[in-house]
Amino acid sequence: MYNKDILIDEIKNNKLPITKSEIEELSLSDSYVGKSDKDILQALVDLDLLLKKFFFRMMKKSKEKGLDFFKLCHKKMKKAYEVWSMACSNEYERNKLGTIYENSMFMHKEFYKQKTFASKEPLITVLMPTFNSENYIGETLWSVFEQTCPDFELLIMNEAGSSPETTEVISFFEDDRIKVVQNKTRLGLAESLNEGIKIARGKYIARIDADDLATEDRFELQANFLENNKEYGLCGSRQHHFGVDTDFVHEVAEEHDDIKAALIYGCEICHSTIMIRREYFLKNNLFYDNTKKAEDYELWTRAVHKFKFHNIKKVLGEYRVGAENITKNKFNALSAESAVIAANNLSKYLNVNVSKAHLEYLTGWENRFEEVEEKERKVALEEEEAILREMVKNNLIYKNYKDSSLLIAINRRWRWILGKYSYGHDLDEVLNVDDLFKKYPFSEVRCDEENCTNKSFSFKQCLKGVLKFFYTPFRHGISYKMRQQLWDLDGHLKDSKDEILNNVTDSKYDILNHVKDSETRLKQQTYLMLEKNGNELYGQLERSIEKLEGQVESIKAMVESQNASLKEMIDSRIYKAETNLGQTFDSRIYKAETNLGQTFDSRIYKAEENLSQTFDSRIYKAEENLSQTFDGRIYKTETNLGQAFDSRIYKAEENLSQTFDSRIYKTETNLGQAFDSRIISETNLVRLLTVESIRLKRI
Repeated sequence: MYNKDILIDEIKNNKLPITKSEIEELSLSDSYVGKSDKDILQALVDLDLLLKKFFFRMMKKSKEKGLDFFKLCHKKMKKAYEVWSMACSNEYERNKLGTIYENSMFMHKEFYKQKTFASKEPLITVLMPTFNSENYIGETLWSVFEQTCPDFELLIMNEAGSSPETTEVISFFEDDRIKVVQNKTRLGLAESLNEGIKIARGKYIARIDADDLATEDRFELQANFLENNKEYGLCGSRQHHFGVDTDFVHEVAEEHDDIKAALIYGCEICHSTIMIRREYFLKNNLFYDNTKKAEDYELWTRAVHKFKFHNIKKVLGEYRVGAENITKNKFNALSAESAVIAANNLSKYLNVNVSKAHLEYLTGWENRFEEVEEKERKVALEEEEAILREMVKNNLIYKNYKDSSLLIAINRRWRWILGKYSYGHDLDEVLNVDDLFKKYPFSEVRCDEENCTNKSFSFKQCLKGVLKFFYTPFRHGISYKMRQQLWDLDGHLKDSKDEILNNVTDSKYDILNHVKDSETRLKQQTYLMLEKNGNELYGQLERSIEKLEGQVESIKAMVESQNASLKEMIDSRIYKAETNLGQTFDSRIYKAETNLGQTFDSRIYKAEENLSQTFDSRIYKAEENLSQTFDGRIYKTETNLGQAFDSRIYKAEENLSQTFDSRIYKTETNLGQAFDSRIISETNLVRLLTVESIRLKRI
């Protein structure tokens, strides 16, 4: 069955170890029709990792065979994507599957070949820390090498203790822009990045992690921005998060003042998308703090007060979300540390001091206000409101933030706390603090002190306690919950289900213990009464106890039955909720896409038609007006020129005539006088000749 598969045959022929389960996975023999979308997406991720495993082994054995094997891997990956894409239940999941495929190494038909080469003085240093990064560093390298701005060096800081496979994968990419620095001791991420900043040769430093990707125009756009804006020292962008359970865009503030204010409470910079001006960081001695887990957020809160930040309003990075990204313990540590950083920001730049009791609520990683009881929540919200009001008042004195930008940050903060706003979206309105707290007041405490302190047992209170966890996530801001990512839904319902079942079990044992305690007290009372009233009373009490024991057994059976029924009901309601929500979201998304498509098509068609008619009409009128204008102006010009030429010719002729007449008259006069003078001279000459002739004759 498997011998006809060329890829599997190639693995066997080269004597690479392969298990039966791996053969089945590579043969794509398992049908995914009817399986969950998550299983399909995970299967493509697993196939990608398995193909890379054998490809790297083949490259290590023979580069020539490895290059041919890459083509087979491409065909296998493409086939799996095309087949499994049809098995997805909706367009949303198909798009997620497509993103995983497009960001895989085997989306390419052939393995990487260098086309552009290094310069002696690179404009950009690409700084990439690595530690056991062999799974996805190939895709990251590929995205870096395909940049439209090739003038960079790739500085890879490989941590001490990192797997040898990491450097092996790097060595397969033959590119003279790669420079690997091997840490001799375990430095940690912060110190490794600090060393990279110090030895970088580029004017700018572009950060990227070893499992993320960059769009091909990222370096070009960011370098151009920094080249044209000398006052800026950091340029980031939006980032797309993708994975089996994830598909959303991290939208961040764009302008410097808005980023600066937003950094009070959380990291408004996507670390793996930034490009920094190296000179500014060195001049201000700005390095990562190796004592911090949120080393990037802490650094930005210092650097943003030294020079300007900017985020390009475009997705320039792809952030891969997987099981290994962050653990629960690390998440809790980051959350606690972000709260401390926020408190320091408030104290240092706004002179607002936060009490130790309220410190944990400052985290921007999770909404702690939703995790406490109503009474505690009310106290915390009152303190939060006072802090926000003091921020606005103190900023008028210290002026460390632009007033409008700080107001945006406060609006987001308060509405996020109440579940009226989801980060990554634009605010529909920005209110001043008084109007903000009037329009969005926090809910009143729902139980009075007497009811909250009443410890008496009742089945109704027990049932309310059981169901309390189920409705708690929905009581603050239903609209906010509906806007959360769909991938959150499965895990949230599962957690709710487990918690409910735990509460049911606890309540069952509380009822049984209560009954047992009553039974024990009744027996004790029986013994006391037996001592006083003798055997007859004992018999009556014994019969009563037997009846009571029967009732206890009946109560136990009832509790067990109610427990099973409640469990089935909860399972059924959760299943229906998951199904209905999934269908509702799919249906609403599909209708929204359809309506938007039709609306846009209709509006674009009408716009094109109206623009065409408008332009035709305006062009015709313009041509007609221009024609009439030119005809009128030409006619007037010809008339004026004719009259001017006629007048000037007449004057010229008249002047010439007068000149010629005058000159002719003078010439004639002069000639007349000259002739008259010459005639007189000739007459005199004749006379002289005559006289001389007479004289001569006499002689």
